[in-house]
Amino acid sequence: WEKIDFDGWACLPVSFYIPLNVEMCGDVHISGIIEYYGSYEEFDRGDICETYEFETFVSDCPCYSFCPRTPGYWKNHPKAWPVDSIAIGGKTLTKKQAMFILWCPVKSRKNIILMKHLIAAILNVASGSDPSINDVIDQANECLASCFCDKDYKEELKNMLDVYNNGEDCH
Repeated sequence: WEKIDFDGWACLPVSFYIPLNVEMCGDVHISGIIEYYGSYEEFDRGDICETYEFETFVSDCPCYSFCPRTPGYWKNHPKAWPVDSIAIGGKTLTKKQAMFILWCPVKSRKNIILMKHLIAAILNVASGSDPSINDVIDQANECLASCFCDKDYKEELKNMLDVYNNGEDCH
């Protein structure tokens, strides 16, 4: 408890209705009342000398239960997959088909490289990591479904997915 003086009154907070020392994240709305009572030598309750109502909204600290993993992780940990099928480029692949892509040699094929990172990103989001990559996932799926997707654009999408999959922004 912290003793606080209001206009000559010695006040002691005895009612505080928010959790303290609790890590809060995501979108959190907090409201409550802080009541300060006049204190006596033995800290008995006196008359309320001050009351504060408060309200706040916290939304700048996202909380995710899973840090993203790389394509290499997912190809070596099939039991960790949270799904049994995955949509890539407008087609639904079984887990076995997606695993084949992850194990496929790259040999500078932009489609295969992009698919590997796309599979990893989709599995990461499905496992509980930050879903802010969903727009890039959608763009990569559209690119792979199109016959006219530029190789430089594929490289750009792969790079964004690679940064995400390596968890560089994971705390």
